[in-house]
Amino acid sequence: MKEFLRTSPIAATVKLGSTVVLHRRKMNTEELLSLESQGSLQVSSDPDETYELEINGTTIARGAIVRKRGEYFFKVKEMLGESER
Repeated sequence: MKEFLRTSPIAATVKLGSTVVLHRRKMNTEELLSLESQGSLQVSSDPDETYELEINGTTIARGAIVRKRGEYFFKVKEMLGESER
């Protein structure tokens, strides 16, 4: 599969909607309304924080946000099996 994705011209044209979930949090109505006045939401800055990669609404991997050459990337640490999704 890796070889196909690396060499196939068809693989380069496949695009899937994806989202990296940085933080999940349940909020009450007051907290939601205060977001507009505050303008930001404080999240953990723990370097060991685990994030999730969602594709088409399904979480498929967990990993970390890494910085390389001034850009940020999602580094996969764990692929999730079907039973974990």
